Amino acid sequence: MDLESCLLIPRKGTPFAAEIAARNAIRKAMEQGMQRANVMIKGAGVGGDAALRAILRSGIVLGFIREVTHMPHNGCSPGPVPEVWVA
Repeated sequence: MDLESCLLIPRKGTPFAAEIAARNAIRKAMEQGMQRANVMIKGAGVGGDAALRAILRSGIVLGFIREVTHMPHNGCSPGPVPEVWVA
């Protein structure tokens, strides 16, 4: 796949766009001689799954696959409760 066809892909959070981005990253890494990689996936969604499938199909050796999505400790504090006046 040449670079010109990648420029036509809109920047959306779709699995197809994630797969193309992963393929381009792997191709550039392998051109520089990289043979092993560690994968860290951030965020929930189908984009991470599609990117991981593209990496696995590329033939590069994976050291580890880690999920690094942030988890809230206690969440945001609730807002103020509105006062209700009864006449």
